[in-house]
Amino acid sequence: AATPMLMEVGTLQPGESRVLDTSSVARDPGLVRVILIAESQDGAHSTAEHSIKITAPKLALITNGPDFRYLNRKATYQLVLTNPGDAMATNVNLMVGLPEGLEFIDASSDGTYNPEKRTVSWVVGMFDAHQKREFSVTVLPKTEGEHLQRAVASADSNLLPNADKTTRVDGTD
Repeated sequence: AATPMLMEVGTLQPGESRVLDTSSVARDPGLVRVILIAESQDGAHSTAEHSIKITAPKLALITNGPDFRYLNRKATYQLVLTNPGDAMATNVNLMVGLPEGLEFIDASSDGTYNPEKRTVSWVVGMFDAHQKREFSVTVLPKTEGEHLQRAVASADSNLLPNADKTTRVDGTD
């Protein structure tokens, strides 16, 4: 239960009204019930209730792609970004890191490759509630072993989902 807030109104003449301002910060999405109670020193009182729906964005990220590849055979990975929340997410970005051994070939939807950092990134911007977008990155395996790709999305409100994908690369076919 919330802690009640007490506000002093002062004396009201018949027919007089006053506006009192207050503010609060919602911690979680959901339905919030606000109960206002006015009481006078002589025992007169009145109650009003109001419900407010608090909305919030969410981000979810899934990486799909092959678990196994032979050397020098292209592999394409899909990154599926969704907003299962009930509000728009803002300043949304997506990035995937490519390990040594996977050579960058291509990225969809204006993905930008940074060869020094070995990352592919997308600037998504605004992302509506219940929206879903798919991105892809194509690589060429150049060394054998287990290759981990780490994908992360970011947005305002400290939204930071991530998804990892490991592919085993073998040199014999």
